[in-house]
Amino acid sequence: MPDILKAMTIKAHQNKIDFNYNPVTKRVRVTVKNKAKVILEDGLAQVLGFNPCKIESSDSSKEHMIESPFVADPWVNYRVLLLYSDIVEPQIIGDVLPCYAS
Repeated sequence: MPDILKAMTIKAHQNKIDFNYNPVTKRVRVTVKNKAKVILEDGLAQVLGFNPCKIESSDSSKEHMIESPFVADPWVNYRVLLLYSDIVEPQIIGDVLPCYAS
């Protein structure tokens, strides 16, 4: 998760938007200041542990901080994991009939 947040950091947003990950609680804290705005849509919001929302600072002298209500999970949008491997011997399950070619 820290790598994802680091990749989201843009130099133009320094001193405006800050993403912090707490490895103990596994939650993300977003701090917005200097009239900046963060819009979290469905996919990214779920990965970071938020519901879709808009986080903004309305005043240049104040900062707005919000912590995710849910645990951050980078695998939340992956519903299926297909793994192909030749480590395990093939095993036939069920009935087997010989194939007769004519």
